[in-house]
Amino acid sequence: MDIHFEGVAAMRLVMRYEALQLHSVDEEEFREVFDSSGVDEKWRDSFVIVRLSSRSGEGYVQCARIVAERRHVQSGSGRDPDGLRDLLWSLNP
Repeated sequence: MDIHFEGVAAMRLVMRYEALQLHSVDEEEFREVFDSSGVDEKWRDSFVIVRLSSRSGEGYVQCARIVAERRHVQSGSGRDPDGLRDLLWSLNP
């Protein structure tokens, strides 16, 4: 899986994620992260906050956009040379 975070303003991550899950946050979580990030209030509508969770820890990323894609694997060779992908999740303000 490829995860692309664009326009990152703040993040809190662990060293690695086992069985990663991506989640939208509710208004309370959004406010807590936004307030602690130091980003000016005028940019509030320009960011999303994504919570990352797994067996090995949790974290978040405050960014302008996130896209999660899975690349097609060609049997016996790794990645598809045509770069075919399935969009798994996308979020932007």
